[in-house]
Amino acid sequence: MTLTVSKVAASKSAASWTPAVIITACALLFTVASFWWLNLRRGHLKSFEPHSFAAYIALNMIRIRFPFVFHNTGAVPIVVQNLRIRFLDEPSAAPLPWVATRSHINRRVTMAMLFLPSSR
Repeated sequence: MTLTVSKVAASKSAASWTPAVIITACALLFTVASFWWLNLRRGHLKSFEPHSFAAYIALNMIRIRFPFVFHNTGAVPIVVQNLRIRFLDEPSAAPLPWVATRSHINRRVTMAMLFLPSSR
């Protein structure tokens, strides 16, 4: 009697994989993967080398202004907290600290602060 019950249970489980169930499972998988790709994926912060700069050198102070462009490749925001410049050819030189941020070309200067490069 147990043999026939197990055959019936096996035939019922094999019959439950209909095309509708397969299409529904694929749609659910596509929905979850799309949500992850568009909203939860962590990217990398990319920076591109500047083509120009401005510099001011005094006896005990150096100010360099670079127009950096940051690009976030993912959907989750990335916070830039502490930016420093270090010259690779001079390993013993101390890194230059981040002093101010400018989002536009104007006379107003914002002191060093956190900023979020826009994501996709």
